[in-house]
Amino acid sequence: MKKNISHFVLVCILLTGTLYGQLQLTGLSNSPTLNQDIQNIFAGGGVTISNAVYYGGTAPTTQIATFTNPVGSSQVGDMFNSGLVLTTGSYNQAGIDQCYNCNHHIFVTDPLSNDPDLVQLNGGTGVHSYSILEFDVVPSGNLLQFQYIWASEEYPGYANPSSPFNDKMGLFISGPSISGTFSNGAENIALIGSQYVGIQTVNNGWDANCAGPCNNCSFFICNY
Repeated sequence: MKKNISHFVLVCILLTGTLYGQLQLTGLSNSPTLNQDIQNIFAGGGVTISNAVYYGGTAPTTQIATFTNPVGSSQVGDMFNSGLVLTTGSYNQAGIDQCYNCNHHIFVTDPLSNDPDLVQLNGGTGVHSYSILEFDVVPSGNLLQFQYIWASEEYPGYANPSSPFNDKMGLFISGPSISGTFSNGAENIALIGSQYVGIQTVNNGWDANCAGPCNNCSFFICNY
């Protein structure tokens, strides 16, 4: 049976996130085992991963890692026992407890990226901080699912819609029967309704009390 090959691009731009808790992290890089490393993450099986490549600016070896999460050890909770961390800072900060105005920020200073998908996602302007994983996937069935948690240390203050800083993420898929507006006809499937996922579209206000106004706040965990 002929398999449909889909191309995925996972993008986190302007993100230095904290997942909170005792995550156990192992760094990855563009090694010969990256395809297998990524395939191992998709514990459900039924997929074949190839052509995996990661790039994230000037410090890519600090920006991608696998994690294991003992049940009950963090606010990631029972949702994910293991997975992948992409960050524009250092993945070593992803297991540190989040709090309001904590100084956990470790930013990677990148040259401006004019990647067309990033520019489109960012409203027509380039970005300075990004974390990108690309790969091809061949599913054995007709349903392919991704689960993710979006995090940002720009919460809560920069969630204000008047802020010029607006962390976002994208999950782009291209392939047969897909006709989107991004490169190679890709669609961004990281959406809430028709909105992108970002700090200004998912929040419960922009102060430490998480008292509103609500912007898709049923999807938001106030953990600072």
